Amino acid sequence: MSSAVRSNIIRESDPELRIACDAAIKAHREKFSEYAQIGKVCQYKIKTSKGINWVEVVSRPKSYVARIIM
Repeated sequence: MSSAVRSNIIRESDPELRIACDAAIKAHREKFSEYAQIGKVCQYKIKTSKGINWVEVVSRPKSYVARIIM
């Protein structure tokens, strides 16, 4: 199982990690607005009750995609 698939499974099963991904997308949107360069990849350090999580946000043509980096 690839790390991307594994992180998506963990994100879906853990509400804390879902909140971390949502917070990273919010920070990315505040930083780049709706017009981020397509393919732009940024990493954010998000603090939750479980500790510090690194989240990667990628700008896609019609949306932002966030995933936990393990």
